[in-house]
Amino acid sequence: MRIVKALFLTLALGASLPIGHACAEALKIAGPWEIAGIDPAQTGYIFSRLQVAETLVTADRQGRLVPGLAESWNVSGDGLAWRFTLRRDALFHDGSPVTADAAAASLNRALAGVGVLSQAPVAGIESDGQDVVIRLEKPFSALPAYLVHFSTIVLAPSSFDAAGRVTGIVGTGPYKVKRLTPPARLEMEASESWWGGKPGIAEVSYLAVGQGETRAVMAESGEADLVFSMLPVSVDRLKADPKLDVQIATIPRTRLLKLNAASPFFDEVEERQAVSLALDRAGIAKVILRNPALAATQLFPPATRTARCKWGWCPASIPSCPTRSARS
Repeated sequence: MRIVKALFLTLALGASLPIGHACAEALKIAGPWEIAGIDPAQTGYIFSRLQVAETLVTADRQGRLVPGLAESWNVSGDGLAWRFTLRRDALFHDGSPVTADAAAASLNRALAGVGVLSQAPVAGIESDGQDVVIRLEKPFSALPAYLVHFSTIVLAPSSFDAAGRVTGIVGTGPYKVKRLTPPARLEMEASESWWGGKPGIAEVSYLAVGQGETRAVMAESGEADLVFSMLPVSVDRLKADPKLDVQIATIPRTRLLKLNAASPFFDEVEERQAVSLALDRAGIAKVILRNPALAATQLFPPATRTARCKWGWCPASIPSCPTRSARS
């Protein structure tokens, strides 16, 4: 029986392509996200989630920070210098080694762009032997979490032209670019030199399909093996197909009702509280998210709660103090 997965409301593109298990056929993926360009700040999530390029730090299925291209990291006593030690066996897809010089150069390009690094108090990024050293203007305990973001993927020097513009995606992941046709198609093949072992799937193709119903038809017809982001109206129909395996994973979504506190209608706390109490949050979640259990019960979800640590406020979801070394 052909198994096809259709995920509803998820962004986890190719989050767990199997490693070490043989697959006779190429994996065909369909999703709604176009490849708007090849600059990491634009569509780096495509190259990151499809495991073409990697970041220094990544996250496991529970959202915990774990080693990526950096096998370990630590922070200085004053919190102003983070040191990331690179894996010695990592290679770029063009065969060149992943050096601290190359990684620092790639991250400096990201710092000069519009990605998340530009929002952190980074004073400079440099190489020191096998380490990438990121110096800060002030302590910033969330830095490793920022380095998980797709805009910080590490690319080979051959990915850039003399002006520093991205001309190709030469990464380090288990899959390398075979053919790229923006904005719709990306074809990949397994990399034989990946530091993590032999990929379990020989070839992977991604096709951007804007219409949700078209993606549903591709799942039903077998034109795609893995289909992302189904319309709610299609989910029940897909569930009824015995050939399909429908998995639902919701992502955080927020709907805000903003009140003008200067208005005479809302200038008193009691008036704003009355509006809040009148909202049918469960009903809104049922209509929009198809799940009343996802209704908001507080201003921030558990994943964004903070805890006080030595260097300030950090996400409570980070299980260990960021001042300690993280090792695989």
